[in-house]
Amino acid sequence: MAGKLGMKHGVNVRRSVFCYMCKQQKEKITRKYCKKCAANYMRAWRAKHPLNAVARAKLKLRRDTKMRIKNGLLIPYPCEICGKKEVEAHHEDYNKPYEVRWLCREHHRALHKTGIKKTSEGGL
Repeated sequence: MAGKLGMKHGVNVRRSVFCYMCKQQKEKITRKYCKKCAANYMRAWRAKHPLNAVARAKLKLRRDTKMRIKNGLLIPYPCEICGKKEVEAHHEDYNKPYEVRWLCREHHRALHKTGIKKTSEGGL
C-alpha cells in the first residue's frame, strides 16, 4: 500500500509515504517532505522571510540553552509550580541566559497566555 489513512480536521486523508517534491520514500509518514526537501524548502522560505533581530536572539538563546543542558552547564529542575519532572526553560530576559524558570508545558503555556510574572510565593 502506498499510503496510510489518517485524520486531519475530522476528515480522512490519505498520507503518502513519498515526498511531494522528489517522490522518494520519506522517513516519516506524518511529514509532507523528506528531510532533504524539507531543508531545501526551509532554506528558500527563510531567504524570503528573514528573522528580525529579536526573533534571531530568541532562536540563538534556545539553541544555547539546549547545548548548555546537554553539556551539563545548565541543570533542569522540576516545575516550580507543580513539581513535574518534564520541564521547559522560560527566560524572562533574553540577555540573561542563565536566569531560567523551569516550568512544565501546562504552566509555561499559562504564563505566556496570561503574561503574569513570578510572584514572591513562587507561583504564577
